[in-house]
Amino acid sequence: MSKWPKPVKYRKKILAMIYRPGKARPSYRVAWTVGGKRQMKSFPTYSGEHGAKKFAEDLVADIAKGSHAPLLTSKQAQEAFNIIDLLVEYKQSSGRHVSPLEAVSAFIAASKLLPENASLTEAARVFAQTLGTVKTKLITDAVSDFIQSRKGKEPKPGERARLSPVYARNVESWLTKFGNAYTGYQVSDLTAELIELYLANFKDLSEKARNDRRGAIGMWLRWCGRKEFIDTKQLEKLLVCDAMRTELLPEGKIAFYTPDELKKILDASKDALRAVTALEAFGGARLQEALRLQWEDLSRSPGHIEISGTFAKTRKRRLLEVGQALAEWLAPFKDRKGPIWAGPVNSFITEWARLRDEVEVPSKRNGLRHGFVSYSYILRGEIETSALAGTSPQILHANYRGLATRAEADAWFKVKPKQEIAAKNTKV
Repeated sequence: MSKWPKPVKYRKKILAMIYRPGKARPSYRVAWTVGGKRQMKSFPTYSGEHGAKKFAEDLVADIAKGSHAPLLTSKQAQEAFNIIDLLVEYKQSSGRHVSPLEAVSAFIAASKLLPENASLTEAARVFAQTLGTVKTKLITDAVSDFIQSRKGKEPKPGERARLSPVYARNVESWLTKFGNAYTGYQVSDLTAELIELYLANFKDLSEKARNDRRGAIGMWLRWCGRKEFIDTKQLEKLLVCDAMRTELLPEGKIAFYTPDELKKILDASKDALRAVTALEAFGGARLQEALRLQWEDLSRSPGHIEISGTFAKTRKRRLLEVGQALAEWLAPFKDRKGPIWAGPVNSFITEWARLRDEVEVPSKRNGLRHGFVSYSYILRGEIETSALAGTSPQILHANYRGLATRAEADAWFKVKPKQEIAAKNTKV
């Protein structure tokens, strides 16, 4: 009579034991230990294909080979088979092969990115909906397309360009550098941190220079939103993030020329330099408004010069008052025709700066127009000066009140041309 329990060996080493049925357990049982854990499985028969003996012999062979399958409980083994069945079905429907390890690893990695108790299935559903509304676009390509969309808007004859050429060139330069900083990134990859990192390169520039770049990036981002290159919620977050907040500009003192400095400049000037200087100093014209005028505009209507909405910075029509001083400085040009200045704005600025340096007058940003507004404020008050200068009374009150004396204002508007200089400038 054979002894129980029966040992099951593999290469003379006992790796499992088979126990016979007893009063408490009416079945054959195979017991084994793997990884320090004791396992047991029951069988109705000892021999045969599905008996305890066949299972034990296969088992010890797996254990000897280092297989982890013997560690699985019946429930775990069944779950493993169910996972494999699901992955087989997935391969049949999608054509993609995913191993059980890949499936579990991806699930765990994705779950770690979600808030506690969040559903991975729900997150995937929301992502799929969002992905369906956002178009893939590289930042560099989106910048190039945006810049191209702003070109070709040539004005019709007599119309003002919709975009300032100088500003358009600046925007193109700023955004091109921004795009080049993130080559390979999609628009949808943009984060507040990336924008902040880019703007940090300009910490040595002025607040205005950084704000200009923020404005260009914001304009481009809104365009990307309209083109569906970025999700609406992401766009909103980027536009209100700390990196995109406009910096407060330091209050600067308004500088303007004195009557003596103005006279030096006008006496040494001629042609367009003289006409534009007079229009700014005595009429309150902005530089680009004056440069857009024709010679004929200076004498078209007695007593005033029209700045049409096409030319005005605010796109609102206004009239420059032609007082005695302005009339005398413009008198030599009454028979001229065509544009006052046919070249680019920058070339005029260069010529005017050269003239100012020749007479040794220091540079003062917008000093002619600031002079007109400051001195007019003393003589005419807020309301009339506001109408002539095209600036709101609130801005005048906050920035120009009390900057000059009445004596200085009287002297400014009494700067007249010398007779010999006036005669000389009548020659074309």
